[in-house]
Amino acid sequence: YPPISLMQIEMAPRATIDLHDHRHYNGVLVTVAGSVRCRNFDIVQSDGQRLDVAAGEAPGKGDDFLIRQNADVVLRAGSRSTLTRDRDNIHLVEAGEDGATLLDFFTYFSPMARSYELAWDGKAFDEARQLYKVAWKDA
Repeated sequence: YPPISLMQIEMAPRATIDLHDHRHYNGVLVTVAGSVRCRNFDIVQSDGQRLDVAAGEAPGKGDDFLIRQNADVVLRAGSRSTLTRDRDNIHLVEAGEDGATLLDFFTYFSPMARSYELAWDGKAFDEARQLYKVAWKDA
């Protein structure tokens, strides 16, 4: 597996990269042109649950679970968003009205590194605590 990779992403106006995680790798998203809204989330562990998210542990497929929104920012040319294996690891990216050009840097820690999409309705389960109910689409 490549220890480091770089991808250039061209996003059409209002295009979306759906909610997904980053199991076994860290990332840095840099906006080169245009703008994107980037929302980052963490898995909320239920009582008695102790998942090692950095090691790739996650709630099971078919199980609803909660995530907490930690950031909701608009990135413009020159700004960035970061995520690690256990911080802000889930995110959603939405291009602005003029689209966007992004650079995505990844550092991989395992040959099993990959992303899994999440299903959600986008509505807060608990707005005051920024909690959302989700489930894996293909984990």
